[in-house]
Amino acid sequence: MTVDSPVIPVLYTLPKIHKAYTDVPPGRPIVAAIGSLTENISAFVDYFLQPLVTSLPSYVKDTVECIKMLQTIEISNDVFLVTMDIESLYTNVPFIGGLQAAEHFLNLRSTCIPSTQCIVDLMETVLKFNYFLFGSDFYLQISGTSMGSKMAPSFASLFCGYFEQEYIWKEHNPYLQYITHWRRYIDDIFFVWRGTENQLKLFHTYMNTSSPNLRFTMEFSTHQMSFLDILIYRDGNKLGTTLYRKATDRNSILHGQSYHPVPLKKSLPISQFSRIRRICSSDEDFHTQSDDLERRFRERQYKLDWISSARRRFEGISQAGCLQTSKKDPAEQRLNCIVQYSPLGHRFKSILHKHWHIINSDPTLTCFSLPPRVVFKRPPNLRNLLVRAHHPRQPEHFLRQIPQGNYRCGHCAQCNFTSKTKFFHHPLTGKKMYIKGVITCNTNNVIYMLRCPCGLAYIGKTTRCLKTRIAEHRSNIRNQDDKSPVAIHFTKAAHNVSTLRYTGIEQVKPPSRGGDINALLLRREAYWIYTLGTLSPRGMNEEFDLRPFL
Repeated sequence: MTVDSPVIPVLYTLPKIHKAYTDVPPGRPIVAAIGSLTENISAFVDYFLQPLVTSLPSYVKDTVECIKMLQTIEISNDVFLVTMDIESLYTNVPFIGGLQAAEHFLNLRSTCIPSTQCIVDLMETVLKFNYFLFGSDFYLQISGTSMGSKMAPSFASLFCGYFEQEYIWKEHNPYLQYITHWRRYIDDIFFVWRGTENQLKLFHTYMNTSSPNLRFTMEFSTHQMSFLDILIYRDGNKLGTTLYRKATDRNSILHGQSYHPVPLKKSLPISQFSRIRRICSSDEDFHTQSDDLERRFRERQYKLDWISSARRRFEGISQAGCLQTSKKDPAEQRLNCIVQYSPLGHRFKSILHKHWHIINSDPTLTCFSLPPRVVFKRPPNLRNLLVRAHHPRQPEHFLRQIPQGNYRCGHCAQCNFTSKTKFFHHPLTGKKMYIKGVITCNTNNVIYMLRCPCGLAYIGKTTRCLKTRIAEHRSNIRNQDDKSPVAIHFTKAAHNVSTLRYTGIEQVKPPSRGGDINALLLRREAYWIYTLGTLSPRGMNEEFDLRPFL
């Protein structure tokens, strides 16, 4: 569960544009913790907490499960539809109270493996080492859990579940008789109130005075109420549902002219009309929402036949038909081969299926009788390339900066084998290429190029001082090391070690938040080997590693 090259978590905020505000919308604090010191521990803990969350009486998985529950409710004319929201849940869960709640539910497991104490200790580790960077300052969160930790939703949900157990379902709750169909999705609550409006307001006060950590906002109505992405309304003695859109919602459907895969774009109208059919309990609402959805797709320049075909597909299906979930046949379960999408992805899929018989011919791999299901994931988009959660301050230079280039340090034995230069020449084409960074013999994290008298080049990388790595190359040549491609070439060509020349061509800056600098160097090394064409026989590199790109 250790992380070899951890990344420093950073804090950023997402504006809550759907909330009421006068000047600047309130922010939702997020801690970007991917690759952090406690990421794996948090994921391990969450694996054991999630089943406990799903077993809570108030748990609702998603919109579909909520709609199925609503269909079972019969109401009278005097009931209220009520929603509550827990303010800033993640940051208000106390360490001790949250750990006690989790420990309580962990002890209810039929098999306590791993032990409850083990999981609680790991949770405490995640909470106590919940540090993050904001600007150039480090902070330690001393209360609550950060939104961004994998275990945070489960940890917060169990704390709420324990609160419900102690203050909602216990007989000492004076308002228990008025509450029915209480459901909660993390911090959003829906229930039906069978008391008076005044009693409901007193219950709201009771909720806000029962715990010093939780604060509840409340909305209620006798006619309709929004919850998740559905609008729940009274339909006789039953409850109906239709699609709910916030006032701030905009037409954010993927543009039809986007360079996304065509099958993906064709599937969007199908998935969206299917969603409307699942949510809308009446055909009238379905047609109204379908008209609006069709307008949205037209605005985003989708093909009319894609839209009309998807709409017709669900016009003949009832809501009940769309709410049915198909069970997967265990006999047909296959492995998923997940790769980044590219226009050549279909060729990869066909090659894999064509040659899968090679795997089937191995008697030790009978469990892989069926070829894997090729699943494409989204490659980095413009947001991933341009947007950063952390913006380190650039150092201010009061003196004249040294121009980028390769320099001698003037104090080591390796200086004789390099020269002061701002550029180098492509070993095959002779094109002038400029050096990236200020590099000397003492510089770390460098991509370098070796040249021999016959013109061949070798690209390498080092995390240590450049002079240390060059000294190793010279030693390998003198000792005729048969594991070094440079030494092998010098031996075969009868070159003298004194003819070796080197140039630092790029300095790779360590990420400001930490991380695996060696992986970055391997990527840049592979880039330069490919760009300069130094693979044998045109160069001295025997191979380059593509694993850092995976």
